[in-house]
Amino acid sequence: MGNLLRFDFRIVALLLAFAMSAYHLTVGYLGEPIAEIHRPIHVLFALLVLFWCTDRSGAKHPRLQLAIDAALSAVLVGACGYLILNAEQIGQRMIYVTPLTPAEMIFGCAMILLVLEAARRSVGIVLVIVGVFFLTYTVTGPYMPGPFWHNGYSIEQTVEHMYLTPSGIWTTPVAVTASFVFLFVLFGSLLLSSGAGDFFTDLAQALTGRQVGGPAKTAVVSSAFMGMLSGSSAANVVTTGSFTIPAMIKAGYRDHFAAGVEACASSGGQITPPILGSAAFIMMEFIGISYLEVIGISIIPALLYFIACFGMVDLEARRAGLKPQFLADMPRLWDVLKKRGYLLLAIIALLYYLFEGYTPSTAAFWSIIYLACLVVIFDLEARRSWILALLPVAWVGWFLVPGFGVVPALSGALITGALVMLVIDGGVRVRFARIVWEAAVEAPKLIAPVTVACAVGGMIVGVISLTGLGERMSTIVLELGGGYLFLTLFLTMVMAVFLGMGMPTSGAYVVLATLLVPALVTMLVPHYQESFSLSAEAAGPIALVAAHMFIIFCASKSSITPPVAIASYAAAAVANSDPWKTSVTAFRIGLPIFIIPYMFIYGPQLLGYLGATQIALSFVTATLGVLVLSVTCIGWLFVPLTIAERILSGLSALFLMFAGWRTDLIGLALLALLLASAYWRYTRQRDRAATPGPAAGNGAVPPGFPAAHPRD
Repeated sequence: MGNLLRFDFRIVALLLAFAMSAYHLTVGYLGEPIAEIHRPIHVLFALLVLFWCTDRSGAKHPRLQLAIDAALSAVLVGACGYLILNAEQIGQRMIYVTPLTPAEMIFGCAMILLVLEAARRSVGIVLVIVGVFFLTYTVTGPYMPGPFWHNGYSIEQTVEHMYLTPSGIWTTPVAVTASFVFLFVLFGSLLLSSGAGDFFTDLAQALTGRQVGGPAKTAVVSSAFMGMLSGSSAANVVTTGSFTIPAMIKAGYRDHFAAGVEACASSGGQITPPILGSAAFIMMEFIGISYLEVIGISIIPALLYFIACFGMVDLEARRAGLKPQFLADMPRLWDVLKKRGYLLLAIIALLYYLFEGYTPSTAAFWSIIYLACLVVIFDLEARRSWILALLPVAWVGWFLVPGFGVVPALSGALITGALVMLVIDGGVRVRFARIVWEAAVEAPKLIAPVTVACAVGGMIVGVISLTGLGERMSTIVLELGGGYLFLTLFLTMVMAVFLGMGMPTSGAYVVLATLLVPALVTMLVPHYQESFSLSAEAAGPIALVAAHMFIIFCASKSSITPPVAIASYAAAAVANSDPWKTSVTAFRIGLPIFIIPYMFIYGPQLLGYLGATQIALSFVTATLGVLVLSVTCIGWLFVPLTIAERILSGLSALFLMFAGWRTDLIGLALLALLLASAYWRYTRQRDRAATPGPAAGNGAVPPGFPAAHPRD
């Protein structure tokens, strides 16, 4: 009987998840209801999915836990239902003047507690502590010292601000999650359930598998592909790492090094276009720029990220003397594209709609429709040539309809072909239903923790706006930085990494962007004016974008930063390696990556500003810089480097990584010296090894040549 009950309630959880996907797909087509209705519905679904997907099998009293979850769900329905049913009345009330009714007070307190409980379950206790601290600050302000003092607010005022205004729980982070993020997550889930995980892994293996260190390079490339879809470091590790980590170990890499490579590469998903992580959507709303601009400014930092990872694994493979693999079953590029290359068309459709100026939600909706049709028509197991021949005919038919252009006719042709396949082929219907069901129930599970983090972040933003803490924090940060830009940036990075260890990147970003961006912009505007001869009007927007990107980049790197490195621990579980050793290795591999935020702060050309020529030159020298820094970290270039050569390499990297023709020339000169020294020693050792001697033929490795295995 107990097993039956658990099974029934698991079905309830899945049905709730499917209903959430169906709701968002519907409003993606018809348009959203007003914010006072749409946002509570989104949070209601997210928290219900979270409560009912809880695993109760390990609880001491499963029935009691079930009763608690049912009670929490009932209160949640009441709290959100009150807002939905009374949306017009709540929108017309006078904030801070109209007194709260007893029902509003009860539901408001309950909503705050429910969000905190959901955060405890899904994100961890750190975010709960931070949220409670800020909520308490509204009451304890009169007793706080110096710059943290404020007049204080009653519990009623705090509850009203959090529950009944758009400046608390329902502010920008939740709004963005409800409007944009969910559909992109659903799009990514549909891609994965359609076989995109295997496709991108095979594609990466076909591109890099036959190179030196091929398995590690496959991990980097496949994680870059997957990062475009999921935006989650842990999800990337589990998806691609299950294949790449064993392959790296088999090729000769130590288990913790293989896991570290995967963790480091997978962490790039949150800053990789076109989907990025949810923080990018929030940044879009905070700054007031289009999502296409967000994609544009993130391209070069993302490229530098994966170039740094690629360079590290290539140098390590060469240092270790690993040989290319030529396995008979290794996929070939054309075969991979022929089998599932149609999945790329959905991503192309997404980019097309974004470039055409459609809203992100509209672009995501039609990309989902296109992807569903492509899966039905082109799936290898049910692909039929006559359907492929039908598509041009259907396109011409739709094109002749008045008001239909090229793209609407293409949409009509794809939908027509998919409907024909679904009608005539029962096997296709079953497979399609399975793919859609899997994606529809998985997307809400992925979005629920993000929604909770955004809801808590919204409460924190509400406290900051209510108490005026943001302006005072900017003053405090400027004083701590002592007027030095680099020190202020370093303190911001430490705070971002620290907060990112205890909450999703989106949550850490919301808090830090609200607190610290004004201080960073205050320092960056005069710096850009002086360094690039810009006016204050031109420097302001660049400084704002650079400050927001800096915080997102730093917060996302907490997933590989000890002691709480989520991506590293996930990779260690796959590799069965020591978690601490894996996280330290991932941090070492990713060391060049931590310099990239400083590079685009001091060189906004890397964000796509200041002209095409400067952008191209900065990208070339920055690429050389991150690769040379990889040489410094690995300590190998043709031969193991001496201490003096590593110092020379590090100096060259630093000069190359920061924009400016003088620093570039110095960096290139130092790089030329490094190359000459390393190659000269390499030729000497090669000639010495080729000279017959007493030790020739005994199998010994000549001094300076690669060892048998990658170092620890």
